[in-house]
Amino acid sequence: KQLRNFVTTGTIYDKALSEVMALYDKTSISYCWAFEGSKGQLGISLSYRVYITEIAIEHVPHEIAWEVGSVPHSLELWGLVKGPGNRKKAEEIRVRKRAAGEWSTKDKYPSLGFRSMEDMFLHILSFVYSINSDLSTQVFSVLEDFKDWHTIHFSTVVLHITSNWGAESTCLYWMYVYGV
Repeated sequence: KQLRNFVTTGTIYDKALSEVMALYDKTSISYCWAFEGSKGQLGISLSYRVYITEIAIEHVPHEIAWEVGSVPHSLELWGLVKGPGNRKKAEEIRVRKRAAGEWSTKDKYPSLGFRSMEDMFLHILSFVYSINSDLSTQVFSVLEDFKDWHTIHFSTVVLHITSNWGAESTCLYWMYVYGV
């Protein structure tokens, strides 16, 4: 099932093409969420709680893109852990990962502008969008990165863009979140 509602944060490059554009199903040239720099984040409030299985990112085909360097390169998906049951499961996952030596810097909280001290985020997935792919819509499964995907449901996620392909601004055309 595809889920699309949103809450947004980030520095807006062009107010006319705000972060809401990343949730519209129109991929025309320059009809995107554009922001200054290579780093940004998009917080999305899902329609309902879900066990996340995949995320998809779409960009116009690189052959017709005005600036291929503005395509997001490295991205991370984080989930806001809500509820005592989910918080307990998230802590158990962290303890288990530390004990197994699997704890890494990507498991630390992202620097999200809207985060409060009570918020707990869990890293779900890190991935790279390829500008060399023949597919303008690329789907990334959380099943390999987030082995505990079926134990914690999320109603809020954050897409954290950590780099682009070298331009001074970044353009995100469309984002999908899938789950059960």
